[in-house]
Amino acid sequence: IGEVFGLRGVWGADFVCQGEELLLVDINPRLTASGDIYERSLQVDSLVALHLQACRATGLAPDNQQLVGDEAPHLGPAVGKAVVYSPFNRPLLIDPAVHELLTHDDRSGPARLADIPHPGTRIRPHGPICTLYETVSDNHLHLRRTAKGFAASEAIIDLRRLLKQRTSQLLEQIAPAIHTSRR
Repeated sequence: IGEVFGLRGVWGADFVCQGEELLLVDINPRLTASGDIYERSLQVDSLVALHLQACRATGLAPDNQQLVGDEAPHLGPAVGKAVVYSPFNRPLLIDPAVHELLTHDDRSGPARLADIPHPGTRIRPHGPICTLYETVSDNHLHLRRTAKGFAASEAIIDLRRLLKQRTSQLLEQIAPAIHTSRR
């Protein structure tokens, strides 16, 4: 896609997952909101710096070639993220106990939860509480083209299941400590 349309730098493709099929819905010729998961998977410090380097180049520099084409190296673990939304019809108050659960989750490992609200924050009904990151170590994400779109690799299917499971576990863990607000 990048070669056909002459795209430079970092760009993204949006897919919708339907069962085991991935349907391409959009090509974004720019940095995307999911850049943080690419930084984690590629284990690079700054996708913005790589993007600027590629856009300034007159041809593909050796440093950029490592991220494109069939010769790309193993990219590390497959990383996914899910925004954890409140299941309540009323606003939530993030009190110190909920904040403590979110910031000191023993199962979380380094930086598994992000965008954690400060104590005293009111979350609107069904609003976002935090962001959850997960990984699966096998990153053989070679997708097979089908009549409808692309077949999702087992790593993507596993990652999707894991994100759903972890989101449910997190909500179960913090539910007893959450106080809904009538305001």
